Order: sequence, then structure tokens, then C-alpha cells
Amino acid sequence: MSQRFTREEFYELVWSKPMTHLAKDFRLSDVALHKICKKHDIPNPPLGWWAKHAAGQKVTRIPLPKAKAGVALTVVIASGEVRQEADTLASAREQARIKATELDLSREVLAHPLVQKSFDKLRKAKLGNTGLVSLSSNGYVHLEIAPDSIDRAERCLLQIVAAAKAQGFELSVKASKAAFTNGSVTIPFAIKEGYKRIKHVVTAEEIAEDERRQRRRSRAWSRSDWTPHSFSFGRPEWDYVPTGQLAFEFDIYLRYASQVRRAFKDAKLQRLENLAPDIAVGLAVLAGAKEEDDQKAEEA
Repeated sequence: MSQRFTREEFYELVWSKPMTHLAKDFRLSDVALHKICKKHDIPNPPLGWWAKHAAGQKVTRIPLPKAKAGVALTVVIASGEVRQEADTLASAREQARIKATELDLSREVLAHPLVQKSFDKLRKAKLGNTGLVSLSSNGYVHLEIAPDSIDRAERCLLQIVAAAKAQGFELSVKASKAAFTNGSVTIPFAIKEGYKRIKHVVTAEEIAEDERRQRRRSRAWSRSDWTPHSFSFGRPEWDYVPTGQLAFEFDIYLRYASQVRRAFKDAKLQRLENLAPDIAVGLAVLAGAKEEDDQKAEEA
């Protein structure tokens, strides 16, 4: 999950330990960390500063200047994943994480016509057997969500749209599916809510209805009316209960880079609304993987 710092907090971190050590804490290269500091106008210790400090010599910090116009006041560090991946994908991930540091999702995110259109339609959809309302029509965002989660899912998607835009992706309808595109790669997606399957327990109302059906059948038989009567509702064997846990899933097939992450879900220590920077970084990495995948397929 991404971490967020004010410029002042990040400045204190930068001057708390050598950049190479801090970079490892964030699973970044020290070059990437220097770029992040430059983007946010945060000075870092010059060459030799830490050696002098360790030797007990008197050293001073370079003061944190006031933020210039256009400089983000919040530093967002998208999560760094521990996995083996090609150098090209590792480089794409690091560049995307550098871009993500400039996000400021504490501000109100802008509305998006496709998001609004999709959720307006979803709110009018009929409730399904699983307790979810679904939308998978052409020209709309693919959604499968319980009514109580619709507002939250809409806010999450707007944050994801804003984070994706910082990575150079726009939300649009491509090939009849709602997808993110950077002009060369198009990646569809869906937002879904999980549900639990629970063995159906017969209710008092259902028992009472069965008894009424039994009485009607008995009266009919007493009149020598042998018309077949249904004794039960044909009720389902299972009940389905939405969990409130949302998942954002990229819908893309890769032949050669199948290990690249495609799903981001609610968990005990993370919520989808806090994963927008990580999802946008994942989007940028998937785009790089798709381009590389297509190139390998063409060569093969």
C-alpha cells in the first residue's frame, strides 16, 4: 500500500539516514529517490555529509525551502513489490513510482462523464441473485457491486482515474469496453465486490407458507380435486451475502509476462481508496508488459 508524507516529513526522512539506505527502505534506487527529492524541491545531504557526521564533525542541514508554485505538498510513495521481473518492467515500475510521488489525492478529485454515466445506470439496475447489481454493457465500466457499496466504489474509481492520468492514461471506451489507454496500449478493467455463499436456513415465513399450502392441498383433496399442488417454494439451496470487499481487476491477457499483478483488493490493512497510486503504477507496468508481450509474440 502506498505511503504518504508531507514535504516536511519527507525532508526529515531524507536527513535521517543516507539516501542509499532510505532508498532500500522504499525498494527504490538511490537515483529514483534523488529524482523524487528534486521534483518536490527537497534538498538532500551533499556528498561526504554523512562521513563527516559519522566522524563527529560539525555539519549543518540545507533548510527546506518553501514549496514553489506547482510543487505537490504531499509525497506519495507507491508500494514496491518484491518479485523477479525483467529489467524493462523493473525500470517501468520505478519510473511510474517516481511519477506517482506527485499525486495529491487529498484534494477533491474531478468528476468523469464515463464514471458518472456508468454508476447512474448501475443504480437503476435490478438486484441479482448474489445480492449484487451488475453492469457489463458496451460503452460502460464493468461493475458488479452491492447497492450499499456503490457510492464508495464510485469515489474509488474517480481516485484511480486521477492517479492513472498522472501516469499518462485516460479513461475512455475502446472496442466497446471501458478501458485505460495511453494511445498505444488499451487495458480494460472491472470493479467487483465479493460475496459469501451461506446454506439457506428456512425462515418462519417460509414454514408458515408451507403450512398454508398444505391446508389448501388437503381441502382440495377432500373435494376429490386431484389437481397437482406445489408444496414448496422451490427455494434456493444457498443464500448469497455481499462482503463489502471491493476488488479492482485489470482484464488483459499476457503470454510472456503472466506474473505481472492484475488485481488490487480490500484487505485487513488496506482499502481500495488508498490503493489508487499503486493501481496506477500497476497500470503503467502492465502497459509496458503488453508492449513487450506483443513484440515477443511477433518475433515468435
